[in-house]
Amino acid sequence: MLLLDLSHTSHTRARTGIQRVCRSLRIGLMAQGDVTEICHDPYRRSWRVLQAWEEANLVSEQAAGARGARWPLKARLSGRLARWLQRRPA
Repeated sequence: MLLLDLSHTSHTRARTGIQRVCRSLRIGLMAQGDVTEICHDPYRRSWRVLQAWEEANLVSEQAAGARGARWPLKARLSGRLARWLQRRPA
């Protein structure tokens, strides 16, 4: 299994050179088979597989106005909640 880090690319719709390379690499690797797309969630402070809204950013044809990564409020809150729940004693 191959882990493909799309931490920045999955959070922006920018079309910079590296973004285009990452998207093309993703398409090529997905066609080959056993690849898992992951990202580092700074709110959860851990690695995780991509969520549906991040995958939608990867396949979107609409270019972004800005290059920076965008994290919706829901994603930020759920990441912090997951981190908090993980630290609670059982």
